Amino acid sequence: MPPPSASDAQPTVIRLHPISVLVAGNDLLFRERALDVLADLGPVTFAALAPGGRDELLAVVGEQRPDVVVLDATGCEAATGRLIVALAQIGTPTGVVVVCDQATAGARRLGALPKWGWTQDLRRAVELASLGERPQVPDGFAAAARPPGPLAGWAEDGPAPAPEAS
Repeated sequence: MPPPSASDAQPTVIRLHPISVLVAGNDLLFRERALDVLADLGPVTFAALAPGGRDELLAVVGEQRPDVVVLDATGCEAATGRLIVALAQIGTPTGVVVVCDQATAGARRLGALPKWGWTQDLRRAVELASLGERPQVPDGFAAAARPPGPLAGWAEDGPAPAPEAS
């Protein structure tokens, strides 16, 4: 057996402080998975994310001040976009990671990770999100602070795409 090379060595990471993570969603299996993947980063807490429960979640974020919020956008991509805008507006230094079951157009606009994808992708996304100062508002969701209406140009899964220039 050849001796291990430097590229085979596992990097030693020294975390100066734990990363606190709040997982928001209703999928109990995903909560278990998130706990398994993220527990060694720091404390992981959970919040149910009911439709229209934006204010409750914002209150939990304001109270707990997690470093990162993991949002399950499955079936509620537009609402998740509005929630990200609201998190950015309250000014707490909280990173956001979005996961979704399906790669819908709304999920792609949110930059959502596959909910059941590689565990290291979720872990790495949380680590990177913890370094940001505010949630990154996805393109096209800037007008999402108010609930969508028929005149706001919103489709069911998020803002309508901008018309192409001719």
